[in-house]
Amino acid sequence: MIQSFGTSPIFPFGVAILVALSWPHQRAADSHLEVEPAVHVYRDPASGMCSLRVNGPRLQQARPKPQVFRFISLCRYDPNSSKWIRERSRGMSDIKIEDVEASSNLSRTDQALFVLPQRVGLFWVEWLEDERAAGSLAVSGPVLCNDIEIGEPPAGTIAACVPFATSAVAKFVPDPRTHCRE
Repeated sequence: MIQSFGTSPIFPFGVAILVALSWPHQRAADSHLEVEPAVHVYRDPASGMCSLRVNGPRLQQARPKPQVFRFISLCRYDPNSSKWIRERSRGMSDIKIEDVEASSNLSRTDQALFVLPQRVGLFWVEWLEDERAAGSLAVSGPVLCNDIEIGEPPAGTIAACVPFATSAVAKFVPDPRTHCRE
């Protein structure tokens, strides 16, 4: 089952691009090793639009394996007001994460879970994998920044790529982990 904000279908093939590492890093209860979320932001190379997918190889290695995906929230950065704006969600329900078999064709091991709005923008999306929280930036649009190493961010901000219809700009934006709250 795929949750979507728009009517556009998910493209069945493409290249997975991890737009940003998930925050906060999660720790396994019985070790000091970081547990990477099995769900990641996927950016379609043709359209530039994003979705959330389960990474098959990462799911196979996860201990414990997440069983349920739950969408929490979605915010969009508004470059005019320099603020995060919460997007409305419609009746999102839990989605069972299927146990994806390891395959030699890794592009076919990703299970699509959630489609972000089909519009150009910088998004912050949060979800649960069972009861483990995760979140990530998603840059949706036809153009990406070449580099976002623009210096040390001022307190309460992060460096991010802010996309527009025909360009993208690296800039400091309010940290969505604190500024994208109800």
